[in-house]
Amino acid sequence: MEERTDAGTPPRSTAGRWLRFFLGIFILAFGIALSIRAGLGATPISTIPNVLAAATPFTVGAYIAALNMVFVLLQLALLRRRFPPLQLLQVPLTLVFGLMCDVALWATEWIEPVHYAAQAGWTVLSVVVAAVGVYIEVNARIAYLPGDGIVVVLHRLLGARFGTVKQVFDWTLVVLAVALSLALLGQLYGVREGTLLSALGVGALIKAIESLHSRWQLRRRAAPDAPGTTGEDVPGSAQCT
Repeated sequence: MEERTDAGTPPRSTAGRWLRFFLGIFILAFGIALSIRAGLGATPISTIPNVLAAATPFTVGAYIAALNMVFVLLQLALLRRRFPPLQLLQVPLTLVFGLMCDVALWATEWIEPVHYAAQAGWTVLSVVVAAVGVYIEVNARIAYLPGDGIVVVLHRLLGARFGTVKQVFDWTLVVLAVALSLALLGQLYGVREGTLLSALGVGALIKAIESLHSRWQLRRRAAPDAPGTTGEDVPGSAQCT
């Protein structure tokens, strides 16, 4: 994954990218909230905060912010002087994202599915919403949330495939959440089949969205912009930007 930077980017373009980034993480926050409200297991990144919030007076958003701060510190420890200064933006972004998660949980507190079919429906919706949010966030190419940033760092240092590192990272969080749940609550809490669906489904949906977006961009670039102009005159590739 490439390092993101504002250098050389026109102000209007940069502002648009930041707007897309914040829209993406806001949608992602609702995906996380829906997974928790569905009751079939939280998303991997929110499993630990969900358990800690159930065991203490603090909110899920507060623990999401705290956990992401840990991820920033880990990046600093691993990279030291190689840590890109721009990525210090992860610190305030972490606080904003934690607040967004609490707002999303407040806005969805009316969701209390009783039957399993309803729970499953909300879980599937949470996966779709989270995938859309992550895609918009990543496609803004402006900054990382710490949960993504630490995976990028490990991917680069270990030389392993990004997808492999992401899967190992997610399942490490899930295992830790299970251990915390049993230790603090005496039972399994917030880790169920919905967690598995989220771990597998979000990535698959992001790939599908990326493919559709690439095809749309290819068609748009191939379409004439003006009389006498053809798609062959339009430079660039069909990659997502």
